[in-house]
Amino acid sequence: MSLWEYLGYLLWGVLIVSYLLVLLHVLTALFRSGLSGWMKAVWVLLLFVLPLVSVLIWLIMGGYDESDAARAQTGSGSSR
Repeated sequence: MSLWEYLGYLLWGVLIVSYLLVLLHVLTALFRSGLSGWMKAVWVLLLFVLPLVSVLIWLIMGGYDESDAARAQTGSGSSR
């Protein structure tokens, strides 16, 4: 195995691990969100059917803010 093959495998390994970490973050943020059950099911289905596209859409849309989860748990959100 040459050096370039080793570096290629290393690069793919880093890319796969980083994608799995992003996927884990999206899933945890999704289940902490205030979305309805059906919308969560649609997002999870999209994550497994079109993984790269759905993660990019989630990140472009801003994902889910962790401060929203803290406000939802404490009930200190602003009520208009």
